[in-house]
Amino acid sequence: MSKVLHKLFKPRSIALIGASRDPKKLGNIILRNIINGGFRGKIFPINPEAEEIYGLKVYPSVLKVPEDVDLAVITVPAVIVPQVIKECGEKGIKIAIVISAGFRETGPEGEALEHKIVEVGEKVGVRILGPNCLGIVNASERLDATISRVIDPSQLREGAIAFVSQSGAFGASLYSWAQGRGISFDKLISFGNMCDIDESDILSYLATDKKTKVIVMYLEGVKNGRKFLETAKKVSLVKPIVVMKIGKSAKGSQAAKSHTGALTGASAVYDAAFKQAGIIKAENTTEMFDFGKAFATQPLPKGNGMVIVTNAGGPGVAATDVCQDVGLDLVEIDENTRKTLKKIIPPFASTLNPIDTTPQVSPRVHGEILKIMLSLEKVHGAISIIVGSKPRQYAEEVVSAHLDLSKEFNKPVVLSWTADKSAEDLIVKLEENGIPVYDTPERAVRSMAALRKYAAFIEKRASTGK
Repeated sequence: MSKVLHKLFKPRSIALIGASRDPKKLGNIILRNIINGGFRGKIFPINPEAEEIYGLKVYPSVLKVPEDVDLAVITVPAVIVPQVIKECGEKGIKIAIVISAGFRETGPEGEALEHKIVEVGEKVGVRILGPNCLGIVNASERLDATISRVIDPSQLREGAIAFVSQSGAFGASLYSWAQGRGISFDKLISFGNMCDIDESDILSYLATDKKTKVIVMYLEGVKNGRKFLETAKKVSLVKPIVVMKIGKSAKGSQAAKSHTGALTGASAVYDAAFKQAGIIKAENTTEMFDFGKAFATQPLPKGNGMVIVTNAGGPGVAATDVCQDVGLDLVEIDENTRKTLKKIIPPFASTLNPIDTTPQVSPRVHGEILKIMLSLEKVHGAISIIVGSKPRQYAEEVVSAHLDLSKEFNKPVVLSWTADKSAEDLIVKLEENGIPVYDTPERAVRSMAALRKYAAFIEKRASTGK
């Protein structure tokens, strides 16, 4: 499987079966994305009724391609897919992405057709991703093999996050949003109905992928619960896995089944399995993304001891409340350290934890306080809170005060910054330089708690072997 998936993520050549001259059709959209993404391998469009598309020679059948093909991407109508899979096997292609819909998600007839393509694939030696999926992105290979109209293939950037999504449209939207924020998802994998290759197979591959630091998953259901749990247990020892599982309610479960034919199962069962496997559960899409970028950029905290440095009292109190809810401890600041702090902050500011500097303190001094606290052995991470972003010089100081803190001390630092639109480019700069920025203190604290939860799991497994 590892060798097969290597051809999925790093193909030297792609056959697009169902390539089209019509800009509105999926076979044209995906061809444009592959070309505009700058894919460095060879592209072989397949269409019996065309000779050339976008300057590329078109072949009537994959069997007529004169060279070896690593990956097939299929967009033809569902009823034709079994024959196409058969031809891929005859050509020696080991893996195919079936974009086409019209299978299990449509009812009994579609389910029978889905079984048929699996049977054919097994017979001719072709593994299948999909059907009813968006495709994949691998920024490291300049590959956008998706039917997405929202991802900008010219803006693919290598990153540390691999996003595995059962919903293709949702995955593409989030990928596109991240592109605009300077946060790079190296990979996007949409697996749709999972007729063959499933989430566990993808997990196993990503565990060995050098580009991937954290795996973020959006799941409607799991194909094989036992296989997924056993795989996740192994992978979570190597890399964090953040999962948002939907379909908790009866109606949500029904909606998920109609979307991809997923078997959703009871929420409580998933919760218990996730905990046992070391999976970090995200309650919603916001947490899924928040946790992912924290894991992608920050070292793991070696304990629960945290410090909050804020320039406003209210957000500091809010962060303190959430710390208590999620099991993070605010360290007690010793008298000598408090004396040091009093030398650089106003006399009416608080040197307790949370450290409330008041708005009169500059971002530069705010950064100095963070360094003083991070240098203490009992402090395992810092939650920085900044309210305000004007004038521009002030906002620029916020950026310079936070750059390289986590690298200098090898401790996680998360930033809650309430800034206006004029500072959006500076937020992007921070994100690009590995500082996760959140618009509320609650989101920042919960992201820190996710880091600590995973760190505690790793520590426990290392000490007990269980």
